[in-house]
Amino acid sequence: MSQTFPPVRLAALDLDGTLLGPDGDLTPGAAGAIAQARAAGMRVVLNTGRPMTEAGYFARRAGCDSLVSCLGGALLGDAQTGAELRRWVRK
Repeated sequence: MSQTFPPVRLAALDLDGTLLGPDGDLTPGAAGAIAQARAAGMRVVLNTGRPMTEAGYFARRAGCDSLVSCLGGALLGDAQTGAELRRWVRK
């Protein structure tokens, strides 16, 4: 019996070892692949342990959506404005 799944609408990408090569810069083709995914209607967001400033910088360079998850998921931010949208603090 074959099962049908809805189309993927979101891709969450890490930086180190995924979008960034050993030199710490975007891998060749990363921005092109992200542009293709976005043109197909997908949301492409970064999900990284890095701080908001670095996540936003790479999200803008790579052409990702402005929503970023950083600090290991403890912060949701807007890469365009640098605004913190939601921060979780351990109590």
